[in-house]
Amino acid sequence: MLRYHTTARDTADLILAEGFKDGCGRYMTANEYSGVWLANEAGESDIPGVLRGVRVA
Repeated sequence: MLRYHTTARDTADLILAEGFKDGCGRYMTANEYSGVWLANEAGESDIPGVLRGVRVA
């Protein structure tokens, strides 16, 4: 299954070197979330940056 993650260039380089790290925050909601955000399709993110395909087993 292929999913997508959009991030800044420097963060993309860190992900390639060290892997994903769980984040934690409210992300403009009342609830707190943790983990890594992945999209079902390329282009679903409003964040300008580097798009990476992530294969999930």
